[in-house]
Amino acid sequence: MKYPLKVWLLTIVATPFALFVNMSIYNKGEISDLSSMFPFVFFMILFGTLFSLPSLFLFWLLSDELYDRAISNWTKKLILCLAGMLCVWISFFLINRDLFSNGNFNDYLWPILYSFVLTVFTVVLRMPGSTIEQGKFNERSIP
Repeated sequence: MKYPLKVWLLTIVATPFALFVNMSIYNKGEISDLSSMFPFVFFMILFGTLFSLPSLFLFWLLSDELYDRAISNWTKKLILCLAGMLCVWISFFLINRDLFSNGNFNDYLWPILYSFVLTVFTVVLRMPGSTIEQGKFNERSIP
């Protein structure tokens, strides 16, 4: 459970900061008060936590299912990245059903950044090794 929880928590915390940096670059650094960032980031983290709990559960189930599979960690991470991005886009679609009908790039910025940050943390963080790959068996690997 540690790996999916780390990926999820870091994604929830890092994405608002990435969005803020992107907004400041887009506005050519004309953000007058950095203290205005903190309520924005706080609410993004709060709502991101609440709305992404079902995605965390699915990400954890898939991670747990892949744990003892005889496939490489890179393949597991690729599967988790794709499933995580799918969960992110479905979550945003359920929150805003008009997401795909509007061609405004700013509507896509949040799910794009969440998907990007989730992918980065899924790839960068160390995934625990499978007991099958190590040649050892534990109670989880016995059917």
